[in-house]
Amino acid sequence: MLQEALQLLRVRIYDNRHGLMDYYNHADSDGNGSLPVDVWVRGLELVTNLNEIPWEELAPYLATVEKDNTIQYARFLARYRINVSEEFVAAWTSRITKKICDKVLTSLLLSLLPFLSTQ
Repeated sequence: MLQEALQLLRVRIYDNRHGLMDYYNHADSDGNGSLPVDVWVRGLELVTNLNEIPWEELAPYLATVEKDNTIQYARFLARYRINVSEEFVAAWTSRITKKICDKVLTSLLLSLLPFLSTQ
């Protein structure tokens, strides 16, 4: 049950990671990249609109809580990204490039047909 709940929260964090980074950057008045846990929690509540979640209790499952009760927010958010292999990116790029070229070529040929048929 806990693992399923954590997975749902991780998805919500992923979906809101840009808003969370913005909130945490503004809250980080020292600019040192860390925030007290209560500020970290407040950001999660405000940005995700999940106010009833016991974020502070779940912090050890979602982030690394430092000895001084702070969280390195960039490191926390870096956990929530999609990693894809270079092979996947290369294959996707090749497929999408072919599709674009096919569309452009088809469009070009269709635009030339009226001109060629009058010749």
